[in-house]
Amino acid sequence: MKLYGTNWCSDCKRSKKFLGEQRIHYDYINIEEDAKGQAYVQKVQNGGLSIP
Repeated sequence: MKLYGTNWCSDCKRSKKFLGEQRIHYDYINIEEDAKGQAYVQKVQNGGLSIP
């Protein structure tokens, strides 16, 4: 599972906490630090950047 987010996003923090508590493995992609991750989010959202 991949979780796209940012450090300032409260929903992203809650999602990371929940996944950790449930021991669900995920890869976290910070779209402010990962240009490819940001481009992917924009592509699947037709230009948007809504996260998580």
